[in-house]
Amino acid sequence: MNIQNYVLGQWVSGHESEYEARHAITGASLGHVSSLGLNYDDILAYGREKGGVALRAMTFPQRGLMLKALALYLQERKAGLILKGASETSSPMPPCGVSLQISRFTSMGRR
Repeated sequence: MNIQNYVLGQWVSGHESEYEARHAITGASLGHVSSLGLNYDDILAYGREKGGVALRAMTFPQRGLMLKALALYLQERKAGLILKGASETSSPMPPCGVSLQISRFTSMGRR
């Protein structure tokens, strides 16, 4: 399986296979990943022109609310995000912990 990159507003594949992504617990292959051939100057310019403009238009409290929405989204889907065969505590990146940390950041945005 070829794992694509989301750049310049679209999903694209790199040239060739740069490395094989593996499941952190089972070691099973998840697919091949590559960023070879991607134009990083274009990617940086896109981020500055599109994402940067949108982010700079938001106030700090608005950014906090956006992070809060992300934390709630992750929390609601945590069961599906925990790796198959792993528990909340053994998962390499426990979704509950991630969503709680993001929630802490959001409180800073509302101060």
